[in-house]
Amino acid sequence: MQDLTRMRDAAAAETRQYPDDKTPVNNANRRLYKNVLRELQDLETGTSNGHHVLGAHNGIGDGRDIVVSKVGDGTGKPTTA
Repeated sequence: MQDLTRMRDAAAAETRQYPDDKTPVNNANRRLYKNVLRELQDLETGTSNGHHVLGAHNGIGDGRDIVVSKVGDGTGKPTTA
């Protein structure tokens, strides 16, 4: 929750600093926050199209019900979330 709060605050600060600027570099925090919220909603509703499902590993546990998703800010390659 603290990470979402920090992302929200960074997006709000960016909005105040660059209110009408739509360039990717000046919208990175806003885009990241929006993409994270969208992915969380998709995960909640079961509509996420995660990149791959984890497998079962002896001694570690079963991760087959876990999906790896990638979320980015639009300025570079997304990272695994």
